Amino acid sequence: MRIQVRIKAILFDKDGTIFSFQESWGNWFFSLSRKLADGNNRDLEKIFIEFDFDNSKKKFNIGSKFASSTFEENIERFKRILPSKSKKQIMQTAIESTKEINQIPVTNLTAFFLNLKSRNLLLGVVTNDLEETTINQLKKNKIYNFFDYIVGSNSGYGAKPEPGQLNQFCKRFKIKPSNVMMVGDTLHDLIAGKKAKMNTVGVLTGIAKKSELLLETNYVVNDISEILKIMDDSFT
Repeated sequence: MRIQVRIKAILFDKDGTIFSFQESWGNWFFSLSRKLADGNNRDLEKIFIEFDFDNSKKKFNIGSKFASSTFEENIERFKRILPSKSKKQIMQTAIESTKEINQIPVTNLTAFFLNLKSRNLLLGVVTNDLEETTINQLKKNKIYNFFDYIVGSNSGYGAKPEPGQLNQFCKRFKIKPSNVMMVGDTLHDLIAGKKAKMNTVGVLTGIAKKSELLLETNYVVNDISEILKIMDDSFT
């Protein structure tokens, strides 16, 4: 695999890209759903169906929209099933519960990002999660200081698959999109990258299949550690 231009910056999705999606969010979602259902098994089952979640395995099924949706969109899905609860109640419960999540890194993140920064690369996180939650999670995992740019769905630049977050990065750092790599685990990530005219790389640490990701990119790797090979090939 070879990218024909010199990469000067890399933008990463967060969940399913930096952190393994199923291992990080499965147990959290199961616990949150039970909390919101308040012992109502019928509502609980509706939640699992709506989010395409296998409660016996505590995993999202392939194709679940939870992975690519914004935080706000997922809150709206809960609200439709739980009309007796206000949107504010659901949101506060969800945000509070994210403090308990145990995110599982897809690789040795410190070593990986040290490697990238040694190449004088700009690094960013563009996620459909909330900005504050993202910052807290990066700090918790001791990788916050590696990033020059962190935006979420509530940062004012829209959300993927639209390219607003990515376009703002290029504008802020005065960099051509052709010199930027967008790395993500969903079609939303890759479509946003293509719309922004960036290079794109898909990873298999989310819930999308390789064949699905290949619809929107020429590059799919097992996890982010393997983009180092793409980088090395591109610099030789």
